[in-house]
Amino acid sequence: MSAMVYHGFTDRLPKTLFLTTLPQPLWGQMAEQRMEKDIGSDKLEAYHKAALPALRRFRLPKIRRKTVCIYSTMHCDAGAYLNVPERPLRVATIGRTFLDMIREPDLCGGIYHVLDIFAEHASRYLKQIVDVIDRHGKKIEKVRAGYILEERLDLSHPTIGRVAQPSAARRFAKALCQRRLQRALFRKMVFIHQYRGSRQAVRFAVKS
Repeated sequence: MSAMVYHGFTDRLPKTLFLTTLPQPLWGQMAEQRMEKDIGSDKLEAYHKAALPALRRFRLPKIRRKTVCIYSTMHCDAGAYLNVPERPLRVATIGRTFLDMIREPDLCGGIYHVLDIFAEHASRYLKQIVDVIDRHGKKIEKVRAGYILEERLDLSHPTIGRVAQPSAARRFAKALCQRRLQRALFRKMVFIHQYRGSRQAVRFAVKS
């Protein structure tokens, strides 16, 4: 959701800062390559023999009072991120942000918030979205994108036709509707339970 805030796709102010990193084995390989580049391949072996400190990945529980959630993924290719001007940070590109939204909707405000953002912004960034999903998306992610863009939003693009098969899109649509009904029913049950509990509490307070 942090990238969604940066690009202006959401007006929500999350209390959690989401950071993406590589799995430890791959991160270690890249750290070794970075040390070799900084120190020099001819001096790196002597550096290790001298037991000098290697690059380490620090885990910060909070940054500026915001809880940090670190998400480890293999999908951290350099072309998917932009350097933030005047800050030592990188943020997902617009196309990659849309891919991440359908890849991990629970980290992006939920599937319904994701659908709202697609409805509001997808037509403007359609080419970027389709290009990234076509090149980097998995089969299920292409199915989801094809359903959202073509079936729900009625958007057309030459690439969308090969992104998702109609049968797969229909299965996803059915699953999405079922999930939506289940969540709506659950929220209703929770509300009724809380409402009844509050009424009982009021009655007890009045009797006391």
